[in-house]
Amino acid sequence: MSLEYQFFCPLKHGVHARPATELSRRASAFRSDVRIVNGRTGQSSNAKSLLSLVGADFRHDDPCVLDISGDDQSDALRELRTFIEQEFAGLDIAVEDAVTKAVDHRLPPSLRMCNPTYLRGRPVVSGIVEGAIVHLATHRVNPELIEAAAESVDVEMDRLAAGFTALASELTARKARSVSLEAGAILGAHIAIANDPEFRDQIESSVRDGQSVAAAIQSAKAYYESVLSNAGSRLIEERQLDLRDVCDLLLRSIYGKAAFVSQNGQHLPESAIAIADELTPQQFLELDKSRIRGLVVNKIGMTSHTAVLARAAGVPMICDLQNSSIALTDGQIAVLDGDHAILLVDPTESIQRYYQREQTKRTRLREQQRARAQLQAGTADGETVRVYANAMSPLEVKKAIDAGADGIGLYRTEWMFLDRPAPPTEGEQFETLAEAVRAAQGKPVVIRLLDVGGDKPVPYLNLPVEENPFLGYRGARIYPEIERVVRGQVRAILRASALGPVRMLVPMIATVAEMQWVRLLVADVMKELKQAGVEFDHELEIGAMVETPAAGLMIAQLARVADFFSIGSNDLIQYLQAADRGNERVRGLQTPYHPAVVAFLKNVVDQAAAAERDISICGEIAGQSECLPLLLGVGLRSLSSEPTAVSVVKARVGDCDASDCAAMVQTATTAVDAGSVRTLCAKLQVKPRSRPLIEPDVVLFDSTAGAREEAIKDLVDNLLLQGRIHDPIDVEEAIWTREKQSSTSVGYGIAIPHCRSRQVLANSISFMRLTKPIAWDETSEDAVRFVFLLTIHDSDADQSHMTILSQLARRIMQDEFREGLERCETPTAVVDHIRDHINLNDVETTAGG
Repeated sequence: MSLEYQFFCPLKHGVHARPATELSRRASAFRSDVRIVNGRTGQSSNAKSLLSLVGADFRHDDPCVLDISGDDQSDALRELRTFIEQEFAGLDIAVEDAVTKAVDHRLPPSLRMCNPTYLRGRPVVSGIVEGAIVHLATHRVNPELIEAAAESVDVEMDRLAAGFTALASELTARKARSVSLEAGAILGAHIAIANDPEFRDQIESSVRDGQSVAAAIQSAKAYYESVLSNAGSRLIEERQLDLRDVCDLLLRSIYGKAAFVSQNGQHLPESAIAIADELTPQQFLELDKSRIRGLVVNKIGMTSHTAVLARAAGVPMICDLQNSSIALTDGQIAVLDGDHAILLVDPTESIQRYYQREQTKRTRLREQQRARAQLQAGTADGETVRVYANAMSPLEVKKAIDAGADGIGLYRTEWMFLDRPAPPTEGEQFETLAEAVRAAQGKPVVIRLLDVGGDKPVPYLNLPVEENPFLGYRGARIYPEIERVVRGQVRAILRASALGPVRMLVPMIATVAEMQWVRLLVADVMKELKQAGVEFDHELEIGAMVETPAAGLMIAQLARVADFFSIGSNDLIQYLQAADRGNERVRGLQTPYHPAVVAFLKNVVDQAAAAERDISICGEIAGQSECLPLLLGVGLRSLSSEPTAVSVVKARVGDCDASDCAAMVQTATTAVDAGSVRTLCAKLQVKPRSRPLIEPDVVLFDSTAGAREEAIKDLVDNLLLQGRIHDPIDVEEAIWTREKQSSTSVGYGIAIPHCRSRQVLANSISFMRLTKPIAWDETSEDAVRFVFLLTIHDSDADQSHMTILSQLARRIMQDEFREGLERCETPTAVVDHIRDHINLNDVETTAGG
């Protein structure tokens, strides 16, 4: 009789190549037949076959049955069950579904005015490179080889066996030589395909039926490509390239060069932008990376292994070029702009100079971002905001701290309890929590007590099956029944608190009694540890999660037994709206923009402030930058997002004015629907910052700009680097709108371009001194040596820019003023000289403020 084990697929991205590879490897270690039945589809797959597993379309939370029969079935069940419960979920390393930054289809004016010839595509890997176009050699399987009659079955079988042996040796050697984790993992998946028993059986069966090895391999490839393409998952569909790789390598190991018919020659120049219709992972690995600068591949997906390898290697890539009317020839010079997803051909000197400037700006921006990530976040009007991260493992803690998180606002512990036959021991928990606290490097870690029930069942706790588990027996409600388990976790948390600043958080609180029960238990455990001489933080704070409307409405009472509060917005919103967040039909109600949600959040934060208790938010909306004005507006100053969102949230905080956000929320609470509140957030303007109109950081000396376009770009880029504007393209567009109306060259070798834009964060007078005078426009008689750029927020009702323009116009006619500019040797001297001759006091009281 076979043995069975039931489980739910724990992989968020389903059983894709990486976890399937490891599962098939583990299953292949046993003689017994190992199959997994997908309860959703009814399909049975061979657990020893990678292709069978990925083709069965296992998705997250699918009910599964592991069925094992054979003479070592007991050992197999024990080992595979342990693997599934403890390791399987950890193999679900997310492959990027898309480029993290959405493509910006607007070409900057300074590039557009260079009149580039370009083809637009879709972004895969960001970056900007210049090189010579080369069409990669394409090949197809030799049709004569496929059509040739088979020799005897024995000869063909021997040929196939030798080919598999040679292929295994080649892939193993390549994996050993791989220089990146990504390449090693992908080659491991290819080895698994090559060793796949069903793949081999399919080919051998065709050979026994009279096909040649070449024809049998092609038949197997066509069959499994069909299986993968119908899997219902884009991630799995894109594994077709991996299958094709293995089949082609197998053919080559058997037939050598005769296996393929080349359609193009190939020579890689030193700096190549390679173009291909398709590119498999093996083909990418075989490319000379010292020569490949960028890639244009027409048929490729964001999650393909080729894209993964390109990202790991830092090779910019775009796909699906749209303008087929532009011919591309080998040797043609081009610029690949992965950020705007364009390929510019035959770049002129002005285009090349544009991208040289763009690269310089980007390098400086990256350096700033790395530095700013470690700084304290603050709003434009001086409010400090702490940006924490959510985590569920020591590795995630490390990533969050490296990304600049101020600490861990929510450390989820339930993952240690899920998918295992018994709860973890106190020792196991302590070791993991201690590692997490050390990884935080002295920054605070808020550890949440066990939060199971609802959507997180734990079979060994014997919790009852409920019709509506989200409104049932979950969170703190179950603690008295599992006191021994909770006590062990509390001991582990207290012991970890001796290693760094730790707080304890209690989930799903609805009554004061629930918090009192936890506090009494903690006090008892503290007494035990103290008597045993075990170190811990005697002042450890215990907080309550605000997930239920009941908790939100009685903050004052809970504050007597809770040291701090943390809002769990995911559950709170579903309870406020009476809308199950797992129900697609009511998905539209799951929004933080509902006026009732906004009013509730404001009331909760106000109550916490009155009770003098810290309060933070750790739900999904804490990491959504578009929600930030709303969260700041209700009064939240502590946010805990996913680690990848920390830097974005920190940057966005600096663009927000807390007082403007608060005013917006006052209006939002009286709105009629979520759409109105969303519009209020979207329209919320960033209040210009009160900074001096001119400072040394907006003075550019000895500029090498060779044209008006370059001068304006350099000045605008510098404003971005100094944090004085938000969107440089919009600011440039506003400047050029003025330039088209009338010349801003005012004579005496001076130009005064200017604009008003809502993207201006701080009103500014920028100054540039050129090394060589430039012709400003076709109407200007004098070449320009000095450039003053005025950038003013469009809320400037007092017309400050006109006052400045009129003063400048008067001063530039004075020899003393111009000669003084020539004599200035430092940016500070320029600032002092301008201030000595132009009265900025009157306008600076309103400009930027």
